[in-house]
Amino acid sequence: MKPYKKALDDMFNTVRNKVARGGYRNLPVAGRMARMVWSEELAWFAKLHMGDEVIRPLGQSVIPELSHMKSMVESWHSQVTGIPRSDTLRLPSSYAKVNTLRSTLLINEKNSHFGCAAITFQYTGYKYFLFCCSFATMNIPERPIYKWSLRPGQDCYRQDKQYKNLCAEGERYGNDMPVKNLSLHIEPIDTM
Repeated sequence: MKPYKKALDDMFNTVRNKVARGGYRNLPVAGRMARMVWSEELAWFAKLHMGDEVIRPLGQSVIPELSHMKSMVESWHSQVTGIPRSDTLRLPSSYAKVNTLRSTLLINEKNSHFGCAAITFQYTGYKYFLFCCSFATMNIPERPIYKWSLRPGQDCYRQDKQYKNLCAEGERYGNDMPVKNLSLHIEPIDTM
């Protein structure tokens, strides 16, 4: 994954930066959204999770792995425009579309780290590509996705130099703190 870390970092943080500045009509400005950075530990968890993935053939055309990753990350972000403003203040317990739930995770203000794993292989004449990412936080129903602000990044201790609407690396979000009365989202099985 080493050759792809920078590209993945750019894909995630470009969308987060746009969300934080209020670049989507449906989403307000974010006061303290984290810049996401690579985590080897989360990459290891992503690799472990790949054993649970549904395997689908790619067909006959061979597309470079980065193109596949970009396509998948874009599909995860595809529902950002469909997230209602009110959901940023209180995440509902379910969504009709799985990608909407995934999009809310990718714009969660506390999502400070990510790690991904990928593998390509051939089986019974088909080429397969598996790609999975793990993140530093999770969606918690009835909790905010992020807090609104008048100015992007106004509640950060330090703003990032590259993604100016996000907080700089090292901002603490309490991701390691216990959460009382936790209920989780259970994603429906993706049968695409």
